[in-house]
Amino acid sequence: MSEPFAAREPSASPPPPVRPAAFEFNAPQEALIASLAKLMHIAGGVSVVFGAILLLALLQNPANALVVLIQSALMIVVGGLTWSAGSRFRQVSDTVGHDISHLMAALDRLRTIFLIQVWALGIALVFLAAVIVWAVVVIAMR
Repeated sequence: MSEPFAAREPSASPPPPVRPAAFEFNAPQEALIASLAKLMHIAGGVSVVFGAILLLALLQNPANALVVLIQSALMIVVGGLTWSAGSRFRQVSDTVGHDISHLMAALDRLRTIFLIQVWALGIALVFLAAVIVWAVVVIAMR
């Protein structure tokens, strides 16, 4: 009885971890995802180009510089993220065995795009509310 408990028990190795089978979309699903990726590349590229054009226009006419700078920066950032998400969606349709990881990366990019838009809209609403309050105060003081 001087043996430790572990030495008396038969050694049982734990079962190997069960890995789920890799998920693959079928051909029509991959065609739909590839089409989405192509459209996202177009939309993202056009947004980046228009953002760059706005920056160039800002150099020509610095009127409303802050507004134009913010607008162009948002267009470039959102366009780049849209392009990136499109690339990840394209990887879903082009690769085998990694559909879910590529899909999750693409959805993370989309989440970031919408997070930026929600913040931008929230900030715009705060500014709008400030302008309305300012206008009401100015009108009331007359």
